[in-house]
Amino acid sequence: GDERHVQAYIDALSRLRWKHFVVRGEQLEEGAPGQALDDLRALPSCCQEFGTEGLADFAAASRHYGLEELFLTALKMSSSGASQKKGPTTKSQPSSKGTSKTKR
Repeated sequence: GDERHVQAYIDALSRLRWKHFVVRGEQLEEGAPGQALDDLRALPSCCQEFGTEGLADFAAASRHYGLEELFLTALKMSSSGASQKKGPTTKSQPSSKGTSKTKR
């Protein structure tokens, strides 16, 4: 979604009294003026539930949509052993809040 809305959502979640909440990875896409937000989405706008035993399926979907690096960042896993796919790569960078940002 729009970066301002995403940040507002993260801020709202951070104010909850959960024991621990951290953004481990994010991907920022720069759109052209007037470009529809849906044109920038890496994933389809539908929701797919993978269930408690569906981590391998979720990993495969992440690879399919070119998001394997982001998936591995979210799980705090090294991508050194991950299969490399042609196309844009992502890079994790620590941010000032102890989170990591992933940019394409």
